[in-house]
Amino acid sequence: MYLQTKDYEKSVKSYEEILEYNKQDINAFVRPIWIYLDFLNDPTKAVKLSEMAVIAFPNDAMAYNLLGWSQTGTLNYVEAEKNLKKSIEIDSTSAAPYYNLGKLYENQDLIEDALYSYQKAYELDQAGSIGNLAAKRYNNLLIE
Repeated sequence: MYLQTKDYEKSVKSYEEILEYNKQDINAFVRPIWIYLDFLNDPTKAVKLSEMAVIAFPNDAMAYNLLGWSQTGTLNYVEAEKNLKKSIEIDSTSAAPYYNLGKLYENQDLIEDALYSYQKAYELDQAGSIGNLAAKRYNNLLIE
């Protein structure tokens, strides 16, 4: 409800309360990290949550994707790239780390690498939201 009314502070607090009681699903970490990164501009808190995800799910590709995504927000590009690539090593069929790697490369003006990563994300998720986002970013880079 808080997310729909754009009360991001209360929304993220509610998600964090859920995490206190249920750390058995990696997907429970996604929304609060997304809110910290995309709405509250607080990547430091996103990194803390994603580090908790890696501790709770050390063999899960999504945990490393979340950490790399969050580290990109703190401009820690070396660690972000390392963790996104680890996510891909664990599960090369997931579009999210390729998309986040594209954003990381785009932030560094590594356009060819960004284009490749966005294309790969699109190929892996053509009908999904990540694939759609990747296609938009890919096309925007071609226009620029």
